Order: sequence, then C-alpha cells, then structure tokens
Amino acid sequence: MHCVPQPAENAQWLPPLADAYCTYAADWTATKLRWGLTVDKAEAAALRKLAEGCGQQDVEYVPAPENGTSA
Repeated sequence: MHCVPQPAENAQWLPPLADAYCTYAADWTATKLRWGLTVDKAEAAALRKLAEGCGQQDVEYVPAPENGTSA
C-alpha cells in the first residue's frame, strides 16, 4: 500500500529514494502554483532545503481553470 502524505505532513515526508527528491519538490511546487495554494513556513523551509541540491530543476505547471472545471 502506498502512503499518501497529508498536507500537514508534506514538510516532513520525502520519497523513499533520494533520486526522486528534486522531482518531488518540483511537483509539490507545481501543485501549489497550479491551484494558487499557500505555503506555510515549514513547507517553505522544506522546499528551500530540497531545492539546494537540485541545481536548475524546472517547475512546469498549467494554471487551474478559473471556473473550477477541468480542461
């Protein structure tokens, strides 16, 4: 069974493989950007720490539709 982290746990949870950290950080950031979600202090600190080892990792996202429907 795969454990999906809850929002409060995102700042502490990491993928089991270190090789996935940069992709995880980029996906986490893209989700926040796509949906216009806020980042708390713990999340911001965790993202900064992850980003330090990622070089020039691109974050790609498509903004969510304004009316809340899927594209």
